[in-house]
Amino acid sequence: MSSKSDSHRDGSRSLDARTMVTSAVGALVAAVLLLQLGFFVSSVGALHSPSPHAIPTAVVAPPQSREEILAKLNGLHGNPVHAVPVKDEATARSQIRHGEVDVAFVMDPAGTTDTLLIALAIGPAETDVAAQLAIAMERGFDRQIRVVDISPPAESDSQDLSGRLPGDV
Repeated sequence: MSSKSDSHRDGSRSLDARTMVTSAVGALVAAVLLLQLGFFVSSVGALHSPSPHAIPTAVVAPPQSREEILAKLNGLHGNPVHAVPVKDEATARSQIRHGEVDVAFVMDPAGTTDTLLIALAIGPAETDVAAQLAIAMERGFDRQIRVVDISPPAESDSQDLSGRLPGDV
């Protein structure tokens, strides 16, 4: 009789162990699925309606125009850019290459066509803002804007995957 009760105990222990393992695996799977759902929801929320804010923008302009340009850029609705003055185009290009600013506006005081320097690798939201910025500046200053990508993809990079990599100068 004792052997029957021992076998019953062993069987129930085995069953309890399986139940515990199955419950633990089920809880782990549920936790992983909840985590994935959280990532999905946050990604959709973040990318649903992206709106750039305070994109660092260098401004190269003569002193008599600089303050007006800075005020107009920094006063754009939604504050999409944070415009700061720089001394020349070479400095602006260097700052873009080193990631200090994403966009640079270079005014040509002798002509009516100015330049908007960008690195297309900055991302789609910032590139859209750069395009909107060019349009706003053309209207606001009654000037033409030429957009120049200072970091085009390498010839061997047909899908523009290289972009602006850290340390790329």
